[in-house]
Amino acid sequence: MCFDNFMKIEIVVIKNEDEKSKALEIRREVFIDEQGVPEDIEIDDFESSSTHFLVYLDEFPVATGRFRIKKSYLKFERIATLKKSRGQGIGNKLMEFMQNFALKNFPEFLPAMHAQESAVSFYEKIGWIGVGDRYEEAGIIHQTMIYPPKKIDGLKVLEDPQTNPVILNILKSIKH
Repeated sequence: MCFDNFMKIEIVVIKNEDEKSKALEIRREVFIDEQGVPEDIEIDDFESSSTHFLVYLDEFPVATGRFRIKKSYLKFERIATLKKSRGQGIGNKLMEFMQNFALKNFPEFLPAMHAQESAVSFYEKIGWIGVGDRYEEAGIIHQTMIYPPKKIDGLKVLEDPQTNPVILNILKSIKH
């Protein structure tokens, strides 16, 4: 749990169906209603196998995200903040919390994501690196991004023969 006294932000790892339904409500509003993503794409088969997070601002749920293991990666996805709560640093706090949780609990998996083009600069400011060309997904242009850890020892992607050579070069450039 993370609590910020100044902004009254609380971030939790979702542990029950009530919290999960609050996260799904945020995703419905942002992705389905606001961005027009079809519900059958947004709500997927990975809901139960993902680790979900929920952000409360003054006890109201305002942001969410999740990640899941995908091969040798920890795929960050479904990061969403309600429109009325954007621009207050909530996304930064959510990502910091998720990244720290990932590093502590899944250090052998490289954090990666398919970021919407409109959010790429946000992720770059907090240390994510774009990899490869941009592409369309769910009718929206995306960019694959990784979050390189400070130490690469033990990362599964280093042993995976299918790892993108660009990712390997980025990781090998990290001083350890």
